Amino acid sequence: MLNQHYYSFLLSQILGSFLFIVAIIIMGRMFYYRKILLQLQAQDPIIPVVASLTLFLGIVLVVTHNVWELNRATVVTVLCWLILIKGLLWLALPEQMLAMMKKVSSGSGYYWCIVGLLVTGVIFLGKGMELFILHRSVVVPQ
Repeated sequence: MLNQHYYSFLLSQILGSFLFIVAIIIMGRMFYYRKILLQLQAQDPIIPVVASLTLFLGIVLVVTHNVWELNRATVVTVLCWLILIKGLLWLALPEQMLAMMKKVSSGSGYYWCIVGLLVTGVIFLGKGMELFILHRSVVVPQ
């Protein structure tokens, strides 16, 4: 079995890549995605489908990575729990979550969300690649 820290590095790379790519895309197509978010209705069937998939992903992430130590693995665990809670809230309270999302998307909160995704993605990528950067920087005597 692999070390738990390996999973932390792996999840940091995966989640960091995902957050970074999503931030770049929604920044590049800002008006398109903002329009889609503002036109979304509580009765749209996509909401329970995406919420169920998000909840499932959150459960898988929490079950495979639930580390509560005072190190960087805890940050990954917190993000896993946030994904699980987000899926749960979207399933249980779609109207309230949609209203909150529209409020954030219509103002300057949209830009702050992009910045948050971008910064979080870069931090997670940096922490996830740290092991490989340190490994490559070690000079092996010949």
